[in-house]
Amino acid sequence: MYENANNNINFSNKGIIKLGDFITVQRKGGNGRHITIPKTDWEHPGNQLQFKFSPLNFVEFILKTNAIKFCTIEY
Repeated sequence: MYENANNNINFSNKGIIKLGDFITVQRKGGNGRHITIPKTDWEHPGNQLQFKFSPLNFVEFILKTNAIKFCTIEY
C-alpha cells in the first residue's frame, strides 16, 4: 500500500543509506584533527551516525496518499 515506506532502501557511492524518501543515515564527517582519540576507537566522533529526516517530503507524501487521518478534538 505504501511503497515509499516498504522495501525502499538505497545505498549511495559515498556510503549514505536512504530509507524511503524521508530518512537518510550517514557516517558523521570530520577529519579528526582536533580529536586525540584514534579513528579506530568506537568513541571517536567520526564513527557516529547522523540520522536526517525530511519533514517536507514526509508531509507531501501524507497529503498525497492520505496515509494518516487527521482529526480535531474539541473540548
